[in-house]
Order: sequence, then C-alpha cells, then structure tokens
Amino acid sequence: MDNDSKNVLMQYLYRMSEKAGIEGGSQVSFRKREGLLLQLKNRDHDAWIVISRLFDAFLREDRISNDREKKESAFTLWSSEHAAAEKEKVQAEQDLITFCRMRDIPIGLAAGV
Repeated sequence: MDNDSKNVLMQYLYRMSEKAGIEGGSQVSFRKREGLLLQLKNRDHDAWIVISRLFDAFLREDRISNDREKKESAFTLWSSEHAAAEKEKVQAEQDLITFCRMRDIPIGLAAGV
C-alpha cells in the first residue's frame, strides 16, 4: 500500500481516537496501529467497527491489486475479485464519511488532527 493511503487511514484513526479521548494516538505508526485500534474498540466500539472495515477494505484491495501472478494467469478471476474489493472499499469510505458527519469528526486531509 502506498504511503498516501496509509497516511489517510491513520489520520482518520487519529481523529476517532482523539474524539474517544485516547491520548497519544497521533504518535502511533501504521505498523503499530493494532494497539490504538484495541484502545478505540474499548472506548468507542462503533468507531472501531467503521475504521476497522476501512483498514480491511484498503488492505484487501491492495493485496488483490498486487497479485500479479493471478492477474496474469487468471485475469477474469482477478478482475472480478478486484472489482468486488473496489466496491467494498468505496462502501467503507462512504460509511466512514457518514459516521464522521454524525460524530462531528473532520472529513478530508485539510481538517488536520
């Protein structure tokens, strides 16, 4: 996954963590996000569900996109899996936006943490 995608995901995790009253969340790296996700799960289960689905959708789409072997050997199968992953990613993004609006969490990169 590219760094821009990781940064966007982490910004939303930071915002949700801050809203849930978790301090120091913005110091957590993408690789060490599991601890912050666990804290969020304990503080705000609904936020955890939304952000976890978003992370899962991005990771799944990235894995499928990077599966060059399947893309070359079974393009039709790869194509359908990729389309499903893209649809899941879009739905997760829409769910995130809806959740953020309901909770007054800033949306977009310019919002800052």
